[in-house]
Amino acid sequence: MGRRAQQIRETGTLVCSLRVIPYSEDQLRRLAEQVIEKHRDALPNLTDVTVLLPNPQASLRFRQLLLEIAATHNCPALLGPTIDTLPRWVSQQSTSDAPVLSEHQRELMLVEALISHQYLYGQGNPWTLADSLLELFDELGAMHLSLPDTLDPFVEQLASAYGLPKGLPNLDNDSLVGEARLVHSLWQAWHQQMRDAGVIDRHTDHILKLNACQKLFINKHCFYIAGLSNISSAEAQWLNHLLEKQQVVLLLQATALSQPDTEYHPSCVTQNILHRLNVAFEIPEANSENSYGQCLDAIYSDSAIPLRQRAKDCAQNFPQSPVSQKIGIFAASNAEREAQAIDLQVRLWWHEGKRNIGIVTENRRLARRVRALLERSGIELQDAAGWALSTTSAAATLERWLETIEDDFAYQPLMDLLKSPYLLPDQNHEQLLSSVYRFEQGVVLKENVARNINRYRQHLRYRQNRLPADMASDYDDVHLLLDTIESAAAPLLMFVDYTAHSPSDYLSALTSSLESLGLNQSFTDDAAGQRILEELQQMQAATQGSTLQMRWSEFRTWLGRTLERFNFQPPAQSSQVQLMSLGQSVLGQFDGLIIAGCEAEYLPGNAGGSPFFNDGVRQALGLSSHAQKLSEKFHQFRCLLESADTILLTLRREQDGEELVASAWLERLQSFHLLAYNENLIDEKLTHLVNHTNKQVTLATEPLPQPHSANPTARIPPAPSPHSPSPSPSH
Repeated sequence: MGRRAQQIRETGTLVCSLRVIPYSEDQLRRLAEQVIEKHRDALPNLTDVTVLLPNPQASLRFRQLLLEIAATHNCPALLGPTIDTLPRWVSQQSTSDAPVLSEHQRELMLVEALISHQYLYGQGNPWTLADSLLELFDELGAMHLSLPDTLDPFVEQLASAYGLPKGLPNLDNDSLVGEARLVHSLWQAWHQQMRDAGVIDRHTDHILKLNACQKLFINKHCFYIAGLSNISSAEAQWLNHLLEKQQVVLLLQATALSQPDTEYHPSCVTQNILHRLNVAFEIPEANSENSYGQCLDAIYSDSAIPLRQRAKDCAQNFPQSPVSQKIGIFAASNAEREAQAIDLQVRLWWHEGKRNIGIVTENRRLARRVRALLERSGIELQDAAGWALSTTSAAATLERWLETIEDDFAYQPLMDLLKSPYLLPDQNHEQLLSSVYRFEQGVVLKENVARNINRYRQHLRYRQNRLPADMASDYDDVHLLLDTIESAAAPLLMFVDYTAHSPSDYLSALTSSLESLGLNQSFTDDAAGQRILEELQQMQAATQGSTLQMRWSEFRTWLGRTLERFNFQPPAQSSQVQLMSLGQSVLGQFDGLIIAGCEAEYLPGNAGGSPFFNDGVRQALGLSSHAQKLSEKFHQFRCLLESADTILLTLRREQDGEELVASAWLERLQSFHLLAYNENLIDEKLTHLVNHTNKQVTLATEPLPQPHSANPTARIPPAPSPHSPSPSPSH
């Protein structure tokens, strides 16, 4: 324990400012209670309070809890407090002396540096390499780390981290030196470009603003922070400053570790934060009255005691399984069965009166299918994760238009474009579809023309010449439609070649093309389309001052990466059924919870593996190791297991005949329970319902239909009056 940590502990400040609670406690409720209790005399004025939480979902729930607890103190309304996330709050505290690079600017700048240093990576794709380097540079920046000014000290640092002996012969030819030279050269070139342009990256901006925040607030201002999973050295310095001045209450969650040096354990997240704060703190034991929590601690213990022995001890302490009372598992034969099970379970809970329902998954394809099934059932979701812009209808229309131009107006992408509801919004839609139909039937199919707009026109004239004049005139609007398409394509056609142009020229041509098709107008009226237009504007802004030249294929790569990397967030719904990722579930509490996609591919997934450096080297450089990243996800998973009254875990056992590997976390849970209680956790009732597709979910409160009598009385309808309308197909 450091000297300052010892002083804090002796004065009692640590007990007041830093609190570690077990997983079974609701962090947000505990935090709200502390805010109201500490500032009771100031109610309803909480303007001197700032609460920092990990995500907007937690912020909304915290505000509700705060009002609920304040009402018990005869305070029906509150003035303040400020509730935000740490990065967003810091970004609003002061202005930057230098402009901050956007995501698109960072990417273009690094790709430009890569192209000028092609000798470092040979024939590799600079765009793909830029992804990995930006991820590494982000990690270095987030941890307030830097590389040496010259290459030799960096090579020596890496050699030591790899455990290599000093003075190796032919070091210049060693792969280690190649890796070091690539990373070091690009790091220096990238930062030199930023200095020359007078800009900074977002991590530097965050650090500068954190430092400025230490001088902004007087002693009466108080901060409350919960849900942290990691902190940088700059953030730790800022928190230390607040701890010393007794201006912060930091709430963490953990359970006692059997072996404090264990890396891969949920409580390691809290241990790492305490270590960065240079604070020694005893993590409390689990609540002895919480048998469920104690079972989970035994299941996921880092103890050297074998799993079988831990299971036996658990069964002796708790003869009736506390786990089976809360957790069920559904193992699906394929993805569609899994989605159906989630849909059915949500509707069952809904009809039982459960409203605060959470669905947590890292499998976005599964999330999209579940959303469709539930909306078909009349249940709306709040989708916190959203989905990639590339998967939206607006992006599909844009993609088909570019494919049309690239493939000489091939009929398949062209027909998809022409049938899009986004196309030519100022025209009558029915008339437009009629023209498209005549073009498809009369020219593409009957004339057997597959591409080339001039051939379309030529065969359109052939067809008109063979038809009577009154029928031939019906195809005049098809000529106008082809003229519109050709005119819209003209700005882009000059760029679809192997010549390099500036990205600004490509974007200007694309914008002009979209305006000619009316897509700009249609996208403006569509939520997903608006996001696409915003990103195109951001891409255009990023090209200012750039000397980068790219070919059409590279521009398409850049545009495709943008649509894939940035998300569309659907408009918020009023429903309490929430669909979210694992990271977005932090601090959540639910009546019913589904953790879906519990295959190793998604839970925990690859935890952000990097092609640069192994775990030992990463730790030597001060970066998070693979085990630490897994611990963060494990911590979130462990919190989820005590965040709801009822929990369902779902997975696919196979897909397309291929067996899938289940998550190790789920397998340990299942194996432990089998050893302890000789029964699995499969939800038999749900499995039976899903396997019998004729089952329906109905509300028990709805009246049942009245039974018919055995001998119904025949009833003859009265004769229609003379003035009654006669039946017709329209009726």
